[in-house]
Amino acid sequence: MKEYDLISIGTGSAMGIVDIMIRESPQIHVAVIDKVLIGIQRYQDTAKGQAMNAKDYFVKVIVEQGTLKILGAHIIGPQASVLIQEIIDPMYTHEQGAEPIIRGMHIHPALSEVVERAFYSLMPPDQYHHVMEEHFKLSYK
Repeated sequence: MKEYDLISIGTGSAMGIVDIMIRESPQIHVAVIDKVLIGIQRYQDTAKGQAMNAKDYFVKVIVEQGTLKILGAHIIGPQASVLIQEIIDPMYTHEQGAEPIIRGMHIHPALSEVVERAFYSLMPPDQYHHVMEEHFKLSYK
């Protein structure tokens, strides 16, 4: 991966919002709905998130199905600019895969568990939309 193949966008507000995506990659923009998995985890569903009373914040990750190559991530919530680093680092390896995050040790309770659990929850896009509508009560219509 070249030095500037990743695009990272962040805000400097008290509530962090950060995104990381592979730059204008054709595999992202061309009908890839059946070739990706999406994972999402809410801060409030982790022990540290509950202790912080961190509601309505989340980590969302997008990986290539089969290889688990990380295509992108969005984090909205406290410490977003710190948490995104755990996702950026493996994106700069040869494999660009999620396996180090999935297999790595995460301290409990720690906010970094929200990143780990987002990768644990990988699912096809249609299942992701069902979870968003039925469990998180967010409609795409």
